[in-house]
Amino acid sequence: MTFSIIPVFTIVLLVGLCVYTWITRDKDDNAGDYNNMDRSATWLYLAGTYTATLVSAVGMVGLPGQSYTTGYMYGLANWGSTIGLMLSALFFGPQIRKFGKTTVAEFFQFRFDSKAFRLIVAIITVLGTGAYFVSQTIGAAVILETIVGIPFNTTVIIVVVIVAYLALVGGAKTVTVTDTILFCVIAVALGVVFAPTVIGVAGGLPAMKILAGTTPEFLKLGGLANAPFGTMVGFIMLWALGIGAAPVNLSRAFLAKSNREWLKGMMVAFCVTVFMIWSVHSAAAYGRLINPDLTSGSQVMPWLALNAVPKAIGLAGVLGLVAACVSTADTQLLVIAQSSALDIWGHIKPDLDAKVAQKRTRIMVAIFAVVGAILSLGNSTFVVAFGNFGSSVFAAAFFPILTTALFNKRVTKAAAMVSMIVGIACDFVLHVIPMTMGMAWGTVSYLPYGIHPVIWSTAAAYIALFVVTALTKPTKQEIAAFDHAMAVQEPIDPNLSDSHMIKIAVGLLVFGAIFFAFVLYLSTCCVA
Repeated sequence: MTFSIIPVFTIVLLVGLCVYTWITRDKDDNAGDYNNMDRSATWLYLAGTYTATLVSAVGMVGLPGQSYTTGYMYGLANWGSTIGLMLSALFFGPQIRKFGKTTVAEFFQFRFDSKAFRLIVAIITVLGTGAYFVSQTIGAAVILETIVGIPFNTTVIIVVVIVAYLALVGGAKTVTVTDTILFCVIAVALGVVFAPTVIGVAGGLPAMKILAGTTPEFLKLGGLANAPFGTMVGFIMLWALGIGAAPVNLSRAFLAKSNREWLKGMMVAFCVTVFMIWSVHSAAAYGRLINPDLTSGSQVMPWLALNAVPKAIGLAGVLGLVAACVSTADTQLLVIAQSSALDIWGHIKPDLDAKVAQKRTRIMVAIFAVVGAILSLGNSTFVVAFGNFGSSVFAAAFFPILTTALFNKRVTKAAAMVSMIVGIACDFVLHVIPMTMGMAWGTVSYLPYGIHPVIWSTAAAYIALFVVTALTKPTKQEIAAFDHAMAVQEPIDPNLSDSHMIKIAVGLLVFGAIFFAFVLYLSTCCVA
């Protein structure tokens, strides 16, 4: 049997990660560290955990697969999540920190003085984040199946066991630290080493220019699917709104030592994320020039690592892909467990001390690890489908409320509740209707101009929110909760005006474009 360095080092990375987690665990098992890192995370940890969570199996396996199968721009257009990142960085994160809570559902309870509201939000959080978690499990299992040669269902179990171990042993503090380590692996291994090499092996820009001449649709926004413009705008909005309002991302703000540390971390996360998106999607699209015959787009990145580049470069790519999947899944599993233990279970038996809550969270980690494994088995092609579902849930349910309730005391509990119900119901119905017409779940072609259901659902949720807000008045408790939070003075940076913030955001976009140009330059250097 021929020795292969890639499977061996992949196993070494996973085992090493588990050993490191055990060695660096909190020996005192502090509940504050386990739940929210005692709100002590600096910019590096925030950048690490946010980026490592964002560039996930969907981002590094599923969506690049669409760049391979459907079109270069088609895959990239799904990355409205960078818009969501900026919303979290500049608006939602600093504002929600003022409420000083541990979970997003806990914030909703405090803001609207309603335990029932907290319970409903927690259930939605578990469902939406659960869909995300399953997509990560599937993505990581597909990679391990391709690399190690173990059957998919077996790799599902392996992935779930590792991810559950990380969440059980370390909690928020250890998960954040390991995410930061994996974030460095992802950025260097995938973005700087692997992606430019793949582009170079494929022939660089001249080769892509030839493909553009023979198959121009591959480089058009709608791709080979000829997706309508409305559909593509819908995908962008799906990820922008979904990522911006996703509890797994918003909860990172609760870890921050200060708003200044949060902002600095998000700026770094933005730069690295933009760079990673362009790099990995470029590699996947150029992979079509190397091998156009793969049956599934999700296979393209691991296949390129194993077959298209030198072994050392392939190893870097594989380690980056595995790191992307694991670093996202452990965070998502912990958020699901916290929402279940602190918000759902806590609704039944409230007012328990932190240690008991910590024990409950660990129990829920184990339970949802098993549930995630069961849902992942036999579903190796559903990476993007599960991710899209999770994002649409948060976009329709939470985004309208967050954009208003965080900044306006007039928003009432009744308005927020009706908005949430309308958004979810509309999104669900619009996803189901095509099944009654003999089409697949989530098909958008039947809608006017092919506009994605998330846009219709979010618009309906906003309308419901504004109408009910106009017809109702906030209670004294709701106003008091809002005023209490707004009295917390923790500016992002007193020396930064709004105009300076806009300049920073524009500068970051330019920075991302320069990184993309650098990747293309490296690709031309690699051409033999």
